[in-house]
Amino acid sequence: NAEDLAKQTKIKYGSIQGGSTTAFFEESNFSTYKRMWQFMSSQKGLLMNNTVEAIKRVKREEYAFLLESTMNEYYTQRDCELMQVGGLLDSKGYGIGLPEGEII
Repeated sequence: NAEDLAKQTKIKYGSIQGGSTTAFFEESNFSTYKRMWQFMSSQKGLLMNNTVEAIKRVKREEYAFLLESTMNEYYTQRDCELMQVGGLLDSKGYGIGLPEGEII
C-alpha cells in the first residue's frame, strides 16, 4: 500500500511528469502523499516522460509506477509481467463532455 511504499527507499517509484497522477501527489494535503511527492520530486529520474518508458522501467528494475486505476487495469490485463499492488489511493469519476443540447 501507499503507506508501506512511502516508508521505504529500496523500491523507487514515480509517475508521469506533468500528468494528473503527479498533480494529485503534488497538491495533496495528506501526509503520506506529501512524503511520497517529496521523494519523487527530489530524486532525479523518478518522474517519467511517458507510460511506455515507465512500464519498461518497471520490468527492468525495482520501480513502482503510480498511475490512474483505469490505465493500470488496461496495462495489467494486456501484459502478464505487470500487476497492480494495493488498493485505490483516491476515487475519481469520469464524465463525457458534449455540446449543449446534444443527446447520446
